[in-house]
Amino acid sequence: MRIAIYGDSFAADNVGWPQYIEKHYGASIDNYAVGGTSIKYSYSRFRDTYKNYDKVIVFWSSHDRTSLILKKHKESFVHFGECNYGNSKSALIRYNEGKFPNWEDEKLSEKDKKKLLWLWLSNQLSLYKKTYDYGNIHDLEHNAMRDSVLYRRPDAHIVECFGEFGLVNVQNADFINNVGDIDEWWKVYKESHHMRKNHMTPIQNEEFAGYLIKHMEDPTFDVHTTFNKETIQDYYTMSKNYFEAGFNLIKNK
Repeated sequence: MRIAIYGDSFAADNVGWPQYIEKHYGASIDNYAVGGTSIKYSYSRFRDTYKNYDKVIVFWSSHDRTSLILKKHKESFVHFGECNYGNSKSALIRYNEGKFPNWEDEKLSEKDKKKLLWLWLSNQLSLYKKTYDYGNIHDLEHNAMRDSVLYRRPDAHIVECFGEFGLVNVQNADFINNVGDIDEWWKVYKESHHMRKNHMTPIQNEEFAGYLIKHMEDPTFDVHTTFNKETIQDYYTMSKNYFEAGFNLIKNK
């Protein structure tokens, strides 16, 4: 059996929940997920490769992110996303999966810089209008991509990463359990060396893998029910300290 995984940093590390999926199915896994990337990036990789796999798992990234495809062969991307750190916002731009250019980067033509500026403005409108529905052009594109994924692969398993019932809630609940204030957790995250595979602890990766397998095999079970903020601690083991959380090199903690 061959399984493909698409998505962002919630799916990018194979030393985490993917290894349990691989073992359970005795499968060969190809992981196309890249941290910080967008729905558009995942969809592009999916569209080019989905026919080669028996099972397809797509982790649906943030609607606040977008990508600019620079070349027809799709090997060059600029990824743009709004990242929230407490009460502040900062732009995340990734080029070619790891290189970080500025607006004056010589690799970008004037035409591409103008496209990037348009994407930035588009994202700002999306963020500040808070209209995450079909009335928003940015999300209209994302919804079309979702429809296309399910049209091409009706058996595809789509996992939401963000939103009210997104996988991010596991991370946030664990941080709140340790830090106590959601506005402080980014400081902890940024100031430490962490070992959180797919933004989860080892036990949470194993627990999530179990729920995902059940989601794929039991049509009456939806993995998103385990992301409910009100009941999330009934499904996932919260770390009791920074060491368990994977922040084992924080000073003065």
